[in-house]
Amino acid sequence: MWKIFLLLRKKSGYGSEVSLTPFVLLKGGIRMTDLEKIVRGYKHDLAKLETYEDVERFLDDALDIQVLVDLETKTVNGFDICVGCGGPNVYVIYSRGYARVEGYWLPEKAEVSFDKEKAELICDYLQDIWEGIIWS
Repeated sequence: MWKIFLLLRKKSGYGSEVSLTPFVLLKGGIRMTDLEKIVRGYKHDLAKLETYEDVERFLDDALDIQVLVDLETKTVNGFDICVGCGGPNVYVIYSRGYARVEGYWLPEKAEVSFDKEKAELICDYLQDIWEGIIWS
């Protein structure tokens, strides 16, 4: 089980600037996590998506899903999926043809793009759900 702790560190130099650093406790040892590693981990998970069942399994762990729907054509054009919240905050985003995973931890930001085909697979899955809601 992963536990996240915050460590207060005073930066060297002038003033009293203090930073919060995320740490993970693993089998009695402590190592600092890297926001970019977390974001790349979600990119790796997205790369494994092949079927609707894979997408459904991925979305089961989502904390929030916002779907962009064109109301004229009634088609799903994009999404914003919150997969991590409270530190770090991580979002899987697809809009305007650009697929990316964004992570935020205090002042840090990490972003990595992922395969557009995987984003389209998620859009197709969400389209089927959208049609089921509209037509039922």
